[in-house]
Amino acid sequence: MVSSTPSTESSRSDSSSCSRDVKQLKAQLLQAVSRCNNPQPGDNQLQLEQDVEGLAVELAAANPTPDAALSPLLLGSWALLFSGRSRRLASASAFPASGTGPSLQQALQAASDSLYSLFYANVPVLAGSAVGAGRRSSASNTQVLSAGRVDNIVETTRGLPLRLCVSGSVEAVRPGTGDGPTSCVAVRFDRFTAKVAQLPEAAASLALLKPVGYLDTPFLDSDLRVSVGDKGGLFVLRRVQ
Repeated sequence: MVSSTPSTESSRSDSSSCSRDVKQLKAQLLQAVSRCNNPQPGDNQLQLEQDVEGLAVELAAANPTPDAALSPLLLGSWALLFSGRSRRLASASAFPASGTGPSLQQALQAASDSLYSLFYANVPVLAGSAVGAGRRSSASNTQVLSAGRVDNIVETTRGLPLRLCVSGSVEAVRPGTGDGPTSCVAVRFDRFTAKVAQLPEAAASLALLKPVGYLDTPFLDSDLRVSVGDKGGLFVLRRVQ
């Protein structure tokens, strides 16, 4: 009889090595995020952001949860640590193809996308970009995912207290090819609320506009998440609970 011990030990060794690599990459990514969010005089901001993107790409290649959209690990509260751009991960993501031909819904979606881009450039806290160079800890951004629902919550920590929340439904979507991992979700926003200091909360329905966004998660484990939006946004999040 041929003993299987050597191959078993080799498999355990490979698994242990992979775990160490992921742990090391996660630590390096968090360090890169910290440097990017708190640049020093003389730092090249573009290079700092590219460092974050490069490490995010490496982590995605070692993703332990390929079917992130179907995993219970995706649920819970996530604190946004970094928001930037990533062409590399966005181009590699399996976002659904846009429909063809003009329609009212597509026109509304185009208007929504234009507003998002405007907010991202000029009022980043409203576009889910509450962290980054020069923003420090002036606002916190938390995403709460439960079964079929998502709340994106922004709270300011300086000056006049402000709480903004955009809520919507979440649904896993299959890749356009019909096979491969299910890591993408469709988010259909339907409600917006705002609360300033002690004033009553104001609410608005987004049911008419029905803006839809797609979010792919190329890396997910028990405490860290790397996601990319269909508009090219790169997000690094850490589990709060």
